[in-house]
Amino acid sequence: MLNGVDSLTQCGKQGNGSIVLFSWGNYKVGPHGGRHGVNDPAAYSQFFEDSGLCPAVRERDQMLAKKRGKKEASAAGAGLDEEKASGRRRGRSLKGKPKSERPPCGMYWISTHYRLVAHFPDEAEHQVKSYNEGMRNFFTSGKCGDINYIDVYNMTAGLGEHHKEIAPHLSYDKVHWGMEVNLQKAQIIINAL
Repeated sequence: MLNGVDSLTQCGKQGNGSIVLFSWGNYKVGPHGGRHGVNDPAAYSQFFEDSGLCPAVRERDQMLAKKRGKKEASAAGAGLDEEKASGRRRGRSLKGKPKSERPPCGMYWISTHYRLVAHFPDEAEHQVKSYNEGMRNFFTSGKCGDINYIDVYNMTAGLGEHHKEIAPHLSYDKVHWGMEVNLQKAQIIINAL
């Protein structure tokens, strides 16, 4: 499922990268035919569990917690606080470069965007909004491990709902947004990372 990452428990060796999962709620999931699972948070939550993603993230989190526990225990034994033991200090850099506070292979889920037009009932505004809220609840609950949620839905919904005369000109098909809005989405993502 994650290209280039064989095991989330090996991420410490691969650097301090991030894995960004873009929402793809408008695709069917599960063994049933048709549009089964489209914009359905329960179906997607089950898919992430069954696919092995959530178990792998929970395993990564347990490994990181063990590493943190060992550092804290050795720091306490040496009479150091955790900050000194890790070499991190607020406002300082390590070898001239700031050390990231993000965990190795930090994971981020990016919500899906607002649609100006629904081509199917499961793409209706209330369904897409409910899907995003459900996925936010799933990922922030910790059921799938430590995955951060980045919201771009509310920005695009605000544009679509409150600027109805301008919004269609910022979309090339009234479902997907054009460059101007996507640049704003990219800025939201960069700020969150």
